[in-house]
Amino acid sequence: MSGIGSAQLVLLTAFLGVLVCCAIEDCRSRNISHWAILSIAALYIPYAAAGFASWQSGLIAGAIFLVAGFVFFGLKVMGGGDSKMIAAVGLWVGTGQIDVFVFYTAIAGAAVAVTILAALRLGLPTQSASAVPETARTVPYGIAIAFGSVVAVGQTVLEKAN
Repeated sequence: MSGIGSAQLVLLTAFLGVLVCCAIEDCRSRNISHWAILSIAALYIPYAAAGFASWQSGLIAGAIFLVAGFVFFGLKVMGGGDSKMIAAVGLWVGTGQIDVFVFYTAIAGAAVAVTILAALRLGLPTQSASAVPETARTVPYGIAIAFGSVVAVGQTVLEKAN
């Protein structure tokens, strides 16, 4: 059992922290800042350079998610921040966990959407509902992306630690 070293733990903790910031920011304002997206991508550089992940796998997954993000953004299914966030976390997810990421992101996205729709239908005052104009109420998909990322990357880390 090789375990998780301190350098890997620091980078994973920073990655998790940025994901939480993205989820909170998206929930509050339906916006994910550029610094957060760049931080996710930048943290991957030392992570992969230290050999904790495969550069090739990360770049391929990131490219796949970048193209998917462009398509979803063009179809107005997703916002620009969500699309960029998916591409950045694709680096971390890698090709081996794309299915896990997509599955858990979709499940979490559905849960967030149902929660928001129920709150709106019941007329409950919510931070996420009141932060967005009536005509532009959308799902803060950054929450779901963060959840899917944690599950997929966490699974990879646990598999390699054993």
